[in-house]
Amino acid sequence: MSRTAIISFVGFGAAALVAMQFEGLVARGIVTGFAFGTFVSLTAGLWLKHVIHTQPGRAMQGLLEGFGMKIVCLLISVLCLRYLDAAGAYADWMAFALAYAVSALVGLFSTTWENSRILIRGEGAL
Repeated sequence: MSRTAIISFVGFGAAALVAMQFEGLVARGIVTGFAFGTFVSLTAGLWLKHVIHTQPGRAMQGLLEGFGMKIVCLLISVLCLRYLDAAGAYADWMAFALAYAVSALVGLFSTTWENSRILIRGEGAL
């Protein structure tokens, strides 16, 4: 199991512990935000890994594309939670946004750390 997956599982456990301190919409917002942020962050990390293996010269562009994907997903999901009554009845949008941001930041560091090791070892295509 990769370090990124282990860090994600530990982070999700921490988010669940924090969510247990709250009730209702806020707790669901924390858990949902962290889970969705982890999913998007790991997807961006896999995209970066693909770019490094196929075109290592575009590694920075792949990192920025993943970051842009995280921002767009955050914006769309928060706007849906804030302005759509059906989605807003499920989770608190502020708790969702905060948990998503924490998860995306943790995921950014862990996937960049793991993918930089690939570049250092020179495993990318030439």
